Amino acid sequence: MIIYILVSAKFRTFARAAAAAVTISLFGVFPLLPTASARADVGVGINGGILADAGAYHVEFIGGAADAVMMFAVSDERQKPFPAGGISAYAIIAQNGQATRLRLLPEADNLLAALPVSPLLTGTTVFVVAKLASGETLKARFVSP
Repeated sequence: MIIYILVSAKFRTFARAAAAAVTISLFGVFPLLPTASARADVGVGINGGILADAGAYHVEFIGGAADAVMMFAVSDERQKPFPAGGISAYAIIAQNGQATRLRLLPEADNLLAALPVSPLLTGTTVFVVAKLASGETLKARFVSP
């Protein structure tokens, strides 16, 4: 009887330790899941830029650290160009611990453009917020190549 009590006590201790290890390992995996799904929306657009999903639309970042002008192309879910006329948009550039807001102006058919105050650095985060004439708001996040 004493052996049974000792064995069962050791088993309960082992079971608690194993359950704690499983719980810790699951909490270690869960923070990685949103990162993987966020990267699934990023691709290459029809203009060769970085493509981001913005609901029923796409926003493509054309440019980067080597370019003097930042351009963004708006397209529908099948990447058919969406006219830039009537779009009110701005970009927020976060680099070197500072954030700069730039107004994006319509350029050619479906392009929005701005001249950054300073050259973009590789790895700079760029947020784009655009309001369509229909009232819909598009939001996209990019990392400068």
